[in-house]
Amino acid sequence: FDLTTGECSDELGEVSQDDCCQNPGYGYEAEDGSCHSCGPPTWSPWSSWSYCNVLCGEGVKQRRRKCHGIGECEGPDEKLETDVCSGTCCDDKGWGSWNPWSPCSVTCEGQGTRFRRRTCSSPPECRAACSGPEEEQEPCEASNKCPVHGSWSTWTAWSQCSGSCISDTNVPSRERQRACSSPAPSTDTVPPGNQCPGDAFERQDCSELPNCPVDGNWGYWFPPGPCSVTCGEGLQLSIRRCDSPSPRYGGKLCEGPSTQSSVCKSPCPVHGFWSGWSNWGDCSSSCIPPRGES
Repeated sequence: FDLTTGECSDELGEVSQDDCCQNPGYGYEAEDGSCHSCGPPTWSPWSSWSYCNVLCGEGVKQRRRKCHGIGECEGPDEKLETDVCSGTCCDDKGWGSWNPWSPCSVTCEGQGTRFRRRTCSSPPECRAACSGPEEEQEPCEASNKCPVHGSWSTWTAWSQCSGSCISDTNVPSRERQRACSSPAPSTDTVPPGNQCPGDAFERQDCSELPNCPVDGNWGYWFPPGPCSVTCGEGLQLSIRRCDSPSPRYGGKLCEGPSTQSSVCKSPCPVHGFWSGWSNWGDCSSSCIPPRGES
């Protein structure tokens, strides 16, 4: 229960006054539908002062409070308090001058509406001195020519591909274009018309084309192999491969031989041979000693 507003913010279902002893911080709904506090009797805060009861001269203003809770509130039994007030004497100031008209609701070639307002110069409690509307409107027409924003024409047909086959370094493409002419943006209006968004050209790879033939080309010669003989004059062989690049996609094979030979010479070993025997030399003795003697 809110003492300031005198309202129940969240009722406890079917709560009666008999249940209030268990829920003093809550409220209950009476038979007439009004909300009452379950707590002890407490005065609510005073309400704001009312307007003075006269518009001109001395009068009276009032404020009120309520006793919420079960039982009677203690203290002075004052639910209403009055005080002297002085009313503002109304004069015949009435409405002030009209403000300038607002811009027309349309800015080009058409009929719209414009508004203007005025202010009541009398105090709030003297509003009766201002009769009639605070705001008025009237039709208006804009004479400016409306800008025409550009719009694209349809795309042209795709062009022919820029090549007939796809290579390692080039993929042919096709192009099409469109014009900002349906309609073209106006240039004689304020502001001018907007240009068409996006690109006027479009490019697309011709990925469906076949690969270009690649002709084969010879690589470098490998160093010569061993000589065909180990002694004397022979041949040694060098080879090269058709792999720079290899022929692909129907390309031509490398022209010319894949091998070449060159003359090689290896020194032969010289084997030793005995010369002829020399003549016999003289005997080492002039006679033959008897047997058994050296």
